[in-house]
Amino acid sequence: SLVGSEMCIRDSCENTDSSKLKKIIQPLHPADLADLLTFLDKNQRTYILKVLDQEQYTNVLAELDDTIIDETFEESEDAKIVQSISEMETDDAINLIETLEPDVQKNILDQVNPSIREIFQESLNYPVDSAGRRMQKEFVSMPSYWTVGQAIDHLREEVDLPDDFYELFVVDPSNRPLGSVSVSRVLKSKRNIKLNDILDASPKFVDASMDQEEVALFFEQYSLVSSGVVDVHNRLIGRITADDIVWVLQEEAEEDILRLLSLIHISEPTRLLSIAYAVFC
Repeated sequence: SLVGSEMCIRDSCENTDSSKLKKIIQPLHPADLADLLTFLDKNQRTYILKVLDQEQYTNVLAELDDTIIDETFEESEDAKIVQSISEMETDDAINLIETLEPDVQKNILDQVNPSIREIFQESLNYPVDSAGRRMQKEFVSMPSYWTVGQAIDHLREEVDLPDDFYELFVVDPSNRPLGSVSVSRVLKSKRNIKLNDILDASPKFVDASMDQEEVALFFEQYSLVSSGVVDVHNRLIGRITADDIVWVLQEEAEEDILRLLSLIHISEPTRLLSIAYAVFC
């Protein structure tokens, strides 16, 4: 259980038993470990983060609570943080970067590879609660004249693909979307069929400037799993997925609860916030 893991982790930290700590941490999901870190003190958190290998560190960093991110960056090596941010999907990296103090944010971004920094900066230039800020820059697009066979071969050979994707975006030479094809439909189609013949010609795309709450309603209305994001010139620049929407809904719910607390002047806001969150969420 997580409670049992917490006790063992505390004990391992106190005894600086890194080998035992690694065995306890290894089977934990990054989200569970990130939750556990919020219940530990600063020294214990710092010790655990130093014990994690780069991949574990990256996965946990993406799940960390906002309240301890600044502290984590203060206690961690810049090189390790920069590598992690560079390896994350864009939306996870931006969610992390935007919580940092301006001077810390600048320090980290200055050390990121210029090509990656440019991608981050493009997302950060959009309003805080917009689709452009929440989108993943990693997506799969192909020309309409490709066949299913070409599409499948490309997916098997291309190493730089998103970890998870649900649809292929079909675009014209100017990168304007013509439609999309679900991965399942591609796999069920014969190799000689062109993507243009099986695409959904009326897919649902969101504008990068759209407010994140509107995007969530858009997903709910059309029962979407993912959606492409387009700029003012209708060029495909990213995608938003259902897990991004879950994060948005959680953030909006927390904001509503905090507004409620400010209206009724509660003397113990932290305790009531936990109760209200359990009720409303």
